[in-house]
Amino acid sequence: MGDPHAAGGLPVNAAADALRRAGQRYLGRELDRARFAHWTGQWYPGWIVADRQREKLAAIVAHARARSRFYRERLAGLPEELDLGAYARVPFLTREEVLFHAAAIRCGGGWASRSSGGSSGTGVRIPVDAEAYAWYLAGTWLGLRWSGTDFTQRGAVLLGPRPGGLVGVASRVKDWVMNWIRIPVEPGFDGRATRVVERLRTLEPAYLYAYPSAAQRLARAVLEGRAAAPSGLKVVVFTGEPVYSFQRREVEEAFGCPVAVEYGSGEVGCVAFTCPAGTPHLMAENVYVEVAEDPRLPAGGWILVTQLHNRLFPLLRYRIGDVGLVREPTCPCGRALPELQVLGRGWDLLVADGEARFVHPLLDRLFEQLPDRLLGRVRLRHPAPGEATVEVDSHTDADVSRVRDLTADLLGPGWRVRAARAMFRRLPSGKCAYFVADGTGTVPDE
Repeated sequence: MGDPHAAGGLPVNAAADALRRAGQRYLGRELDRARFAHWTGQWYPGWIVADRQREKLAAIVAHARARSRFYRERLAGLPEELDLGAYARVPFLTREEVLFHAAAIRCGGGWASRSSGGSSGTGVRIPVDAEAYAWYLAGTWLGLRWSGTDFTQRGAVLLGPRPGGLVGVASRVKDWVMNWIRIPVEPGFDGRATRVVERLRTLEPAYLYAYPSAAQRLARAVLEGRAAAPSGLKVVVFTGEPVYSFQRREVEEAFGCPVAVEYGSGEVGCVAFTCPAGTPHLMAENVYVEVAEDPRLPAGGWILVTQLHNRLFPLLRYRIGDVGLVREPTCPCGRALPELQVLGRGWDLLVADGEARFVHPLLDRLFEQLPDRLLGRVRLRHPAPGEATVEVDSHTDADVSRVRDLTADLLGPGWRVRAARAMFRRLPSGKCAYFVADGTGTVPDE
């Protein structure tokens, strides 16, 4: 039967069921269109995918220029007939501009909003109307379909704290409409991992949609014998944080299902999703993605996203703070959707002797050499160029010393590496920071 309070307090009754049906009807027609476009578009030849993107891009640019005071000025030099080369010269949109010029960007009134996780600073809340929200959802729906499930089956969402006030009420209503169970990921989440797994066993969701760090804590509870794995899971979707090999391995072992990865943000929705072959494909019906080179970056470029459907609050060439590469499709799955490789945030860099490199490959190698008891319990702090402090959540001197030696070996000569004990706590967003660059030399997102 499941938990009668699965959605966080609302009882399962006729009124709640009616609310769900009404919400689905409200989104239904546009959501059906969006799902159909995503499902059919994944198999189009590459030239059709590109043509459809140009058509949608031209429409959203024309709308923004006509309806938004901000874009009327920013796009003044752009030809009336969209030219991709000219569009690539339009200044990218920053988070600070969104916050400061929100009234000028906005093109009307709306029914709801989407927010970022705030991992790059102040969170951003973006107005979204019902039609645009349907397209935001459809990208995630397609990714879930690739794993044999969708929103018609119960899902569990483990992303950040539960919002309060009117936003919290709206969030609970949305959870009911979408058949989601929201389990808050807050600073005390890790201590409740066993109880959360037990709750999932009762609820029997078909998929988990979670921060990798949260899903790995649940997997560790299963692997250590503190809880039995829930049955019926078809996929665990990682989103919202960098993904490390140990997280994927432990979650797949504990829950007996594959891990998929969604890349996106609250502001623009689903940007990319891994197919069954493991390749992150762009959701070309939802977003247009560019990469802007920056000589300060060791590889790739800034990921710029244009949301193709949010006419209430257009986001054109929006820099969300990540660095990556976009490639032509070569995946054996046969989909002609472009492929996206995310290299990290703009400040996820190790800097020494005037050179920079992304930290993720080094951390992945470090974590692979740790004993199970330290997985998810080690953080690297980068206070200044050529300096690193590895923080270990352990009471054993041998653990701290061993992790320091491993880190020094991986960083190589020329680095000054210290070690310290530290209590691990989640950020207010519910995320875990395994790397903190609090010195100079990194590339700011501004």
